[in-house]
Order: sequence, then C-alpha cells, then structure tokens
Amino acid sequence: MLSRSGVEGTISQATRAFGLRRCRYRGFEKTRLQHIITAAAMNLVRVWQWWTQANNFGKSISRFATLAV
Repeated sequence: MLSRSGVEGTISQATRAFGLRRCRYRGFEKTRLQHIITAAAMNLVRVWQWWTQANNFGKSISRFATLAV
C-alpha cells in the first residue's frame, strides 16, 4: 500500500503543478513525447528541491512553534 501512495502523489503533482490533465497535441507520438518531457521536468524539480533542501514534506511546524519564529 505504501508504494501506491507514492504513485498517487506523483500523479497528483503532475496534474496540479505541471498541467498534465490535458494534452496539447494530437497523436500518440506527440502525446508520449509530452509525457516524457513532463516526467523529466518533474524529476528536475525534485532534484532541485533536494539540492536546495526546500522540500518541506513531513516537517510540519506546530502552531506554538510558529510563535517563536
């Protein structure tokens, strides 16, 4: 079940951040190329977030801790 949640998170990120709900092109080859380029862009964004340590997943700050900041 854990691997499925990762896949669903990736699909959610693709639809929300990269607009993968609709395809710009007609035809299988062009659609496939768009999906490959979108996947590469998602990987680049994830690497950039990892590199800059801008990833805040699982690091929620309590309301009390936000007062100290």
